[in-house]
Amino acid sequence: GASWYRKIIFLIHGTKVKKRNSNNSEELIPRKKQKVSWLYALWILVCLFDKERNLKSSISAKANGSLVISDRWPQREVVGTFDGSRINVDNPRNRIVRYVKRREQKFLLLASLIKPDLIIRLRISAETSLIRKPGELTMNQAEQNSKLLNDIEWGKTKIFDVDADKSIEEV
Repeated sequence: GASWYRKIIFLIHGTKVKKRNSNNSEELIPRKKQKVSWLYALWILVCLFDKERNLKSSISAKANGSLVISDRWPQREVVGTFDGSRINVDNPRNRIVRYVKRREQKFLLLASLIKPDLIIRLRISAETSLIRKPGELTMNQAEQNSKLLNDIEWGKTKIFDVDADKSIEEV
């Protein structure tokens, strides 16, 4: 779960942080490089604190022989979604944005060195996704998400696909 300081931010601002320069297009962040505000970069930094803590805890537990189960794993292939990089600018001018981008890249590099033993991937159609989470995505975004999820390469990690279009009980 979120750390105490993120929970306070959630109470004040809600759980979704909006980018200042975001528009209402249906195109997802990975396809488009956008200017990143220092405030958004600070939010990403706060989230990184939790992600780094969780990754280090997972590495330690795995090294001690524990079974580590995670509902998400950081990846470097798809930016802006699926626990990929959130800072998608080439040469940020702002020092804060530059620092967060470097820190995020180091975190993602470390995560890429620690491969999960098994990935359970839920394959879901865009239509079912929209029914289960109404108002969160457009049809175009749901279709893009399905395609992007299938495009992520996990090396030699075993992947077990689950048909998530079935009823929730069956899944």
